[in-house]
This record gives sequence, structure tokens and C-alpha cells, in this order.
Amino acid sequence: MHPDIGNTKKYYDIYLKKIGEGKCKICGKDTTYISLGAGYYTYCSKMCFNKNVLKGKTYDDLYGKEKSLELRKARKYQQEKKYNYHLPEEEILEKCNNYSKEFITEIKKGDKCKWCGKQAKYILGTMSLCCKKRFQDCPRWKRSHINRMKTDNPIHREDLKDRLMNHFLNNVYSGPTKPQIALFDVVKLYYSDSVLDRQLGLYMLDVAVDDIKLDIEYDCSYWHTRTTDQIEKDKRRNSFLLSNGWRVMRYIDYVPTGTEFYWDLQSMVKNNSYLLIKGGDARDVNLTSR
Repeated sequence: MHPDIGNTKKYYDIYLKKIGEGKCKICGKDTTYISLGAGYYTYCSKMCFNKNVLKGKTYDDLYGKEKSLELRKARKYQQEKKYNYHLPEEEILEKCNNYSKEFITEIKKGDKCKWCGKQAKYILGTMSLCCKKRFQDCPRWKRSHINRMKTDNPIHREDLKDRLMNHFLNNVYSGPTKPQIALFDVVKLYYSDSVLDRQLGLYMLDVAVDDIKLDIEYDCSYWHTRTTDQIEKDKRRNSFLLSNGWRVMRYIDYVPTGTEFYWDLQSMVKNNSYLLIKGGDARDVNLTSR
């Protein structure tokens, strides 16, 4: 690559791009760059791709009703397995068996939005009709989605909480770190019944003392204080623990000595505080209300 060119897209545009490449064959809009070897996409969206490939035909016309239904079920199974891994296998198979969606290739007068019933204007990537470019923008879908999440959200389903936690432990959680083990050794000097990696709801506590409802955390600043999302996530975790009557001690980027841990705990009890944050770039916080 030429030293003055910083990325492959610029290099491709200067030396390798063909005439007319980078424009959609159907609508003429700009297409997305893939790589140095592949160049640009031919079409700008699935809608333009379906217009060119299907040419007014349905999947039933191309493959036959039985074959097209099998293809739809197989695609549906892959999607459900990817995004709804927490559901039992029986529920996923039941969804796929009941899946029979008519694929439409053109919008006619009188065709209505799948969600709100208004005149359809767009064909989405799933070949369903909608009044908006994205089904998330349909006002009826928004209301139904909010109501559905209140009842179908896996976090609120008791039968799926254990399944979600097992998935987290087996596929995401890699075990305690060395600073967490060192912190556990410090706490164990004063509380022999302390537990390392104690599960509480959907959270994993670094070191927990169940008798006095005390949670001691070691926080690396890179994972806890670098972005606003990380800070908000810790705030939600703290509010969950405090609402359940737990005291929380968070040490950022260092492990306290036994004496320091003892006096920090004594000050929390004396001041009737429930949250203590020490270390790192943040100022020490001592919260006296839950």
C-alpha cells in the first residue's frame, strides 16, 4: 500500500475501483465498502437485492411451497437459536413449526402495515410490509414491544433466571482474578465464613459475607470507570444491593490491607453508611442512605 494512503478504502478508490462500482444497480444509492479484495456491495439493501433477484416472483414460485417452507423454518431456527439461546429447545422448535410467513415482493394499494394496519410503504429485510423504513419506528410496534417486554423479558421470568446464569458462568465468566483472590484472603482474616464469587440474582459478588450482608468488590478502573456506560452499570448494581439491605465496599485499583479493611468497616458501621468507594481517580464516597 502507498505510504500516503491510510486505509484500504482510499487505496481501492484510487487504484482499483471500476466505473460505476459503489452505486446500487437498482436505485443508484451508494453501497458499502467490503474489503480490498471484494470491493463494494452490488446492492444498497435487501429490498433492492430482492427486486433484482426475485423479479416479482415469490419464494413459493422459485422453490415450491414445501421447499420454501423448509427454508423459512431453517432460517427461523437459526435466528431463534442465536438471539433466544435462553429459551428451552421445545419453545424454539414450536416457534419454528408455527412459522408460516407469506413473502411479498411488491407493495400494492390496500396492502397494510403488519403492525399498525396503515398503508404499507416499505418492504423490510424479512419481506414483511411496514409503514416505516424500520419496524422499530412504527408507533403500534413500540407500544406492543414495551408491553411484551414487561411480561416476556427473561429477567422477569423465574424459570429462565437459572438458565441465564448458567449460560453466563459457562460461556462468559472466566473465574476470579488475582486481586479478587487477594481481597478474599484479607476478608477471610476477620470473617471465616466469607464466600468468593457469591451469586446474588443476576450479579456475581467478588467477596460476600452473608451473616452481615456485606459485599466487598475489587474494581479495575479500565472496566469500571472508563466510560459512562460502565459507571451507570455499577450504579444499577449498587442500587440493587442497597435495596436488598446489603452494604457495599468498592476498592478501585488496589487491595486494602487487613488493618485498612477493618477500620473502613468500622467507620461504615459507626456512620450507618451502606456504600463505600475508595481508590482510583474517584473521590472517596461514603453514602449513609440506601
